Amino acid sequence: MQVIALDKKHQHGTEGFSKPCGGLLAPDAQRSFIRDGLTLPVDVIANPQIFSVKTVDVAASLTRNYQRSYININRHAFDLWMKSLIPASVEVYHDSLCRKIWREDDKWHVIFRADGWEQHITARYLVGADGANSMVRRHLYPDHQIRKYVAIQQWFAEKHPVPFYSCIFDNAITDCYSWSISKDGYFIFGGAYPMKDGQTRFTTLKEKMSAFQFQFGKAVKSEKCTVLFPSRWQDFVCGKTTPF
Repeated sequence: MQVIALDKKHQHGTEGFSKPCGGLLAPDAQRSFIRDGLTLPVDVIANPQIFSVKTVDVAASLTRNYQRSYININRHAFDLWMKSLIPASVEVYHDSLCRKIWREDDKWHVIFRADGWEQHITARYLVGADGANSMVRRHLYPDHQIRKYVAIQQWFAEKHPVPFYSCIFDNAITDCYSWSISKDGYFIFGGAYPMKDGQTRFTTLKEKMSAFQFQFGKAVKSEKCTVLFPSRWQDFVCGKTTPF
């Protein structure tokens, strides 16, 4: 079977697209690596490694620390390492963009842009791992709407004397949650908020967190992306006969 993979990121380096992500590898993900016999290379590991999460209930003004076994990683370096594991038999197009998909004559047709020009391929199977704004999902289920939130996070120079992870709950801001992560000399603060006024809610929460000794300063960079917030089992759609 011939396999083609499309990815928006470059093959190497820090230029181009990178996913907005705090970068913590959860225990379930760690178990997947154990099953596959994989070990993480040192260049994807971030500093420091912290073994608890500070959980903040803003409304109740309560803070508690809970033991958790997350691995602090550089998400972009992690993604590039994962791509390097793709077998040589797979044709990978880096820095590519899928433009259109459709079904015709029992085949999937894909138009994508890579290497400066558009290409057209056909395939028996189509697998979309293309995130909250998935083109594959929209094509398969055009009438299926899943609640969308905007994830916003900012990076700051680390000012806290003791680095920490945190998980923040404030129902006045969002019915999802917010987070912070200390990573490689930076303090990352973010959360998922309703699409309509997400930026305002994010700013309001930052102001509230001063009461919990969170220190921000001037943002080094800001990131945002769309995330899905399923509210029922029917929101989980996995595919049909040949697309997934």
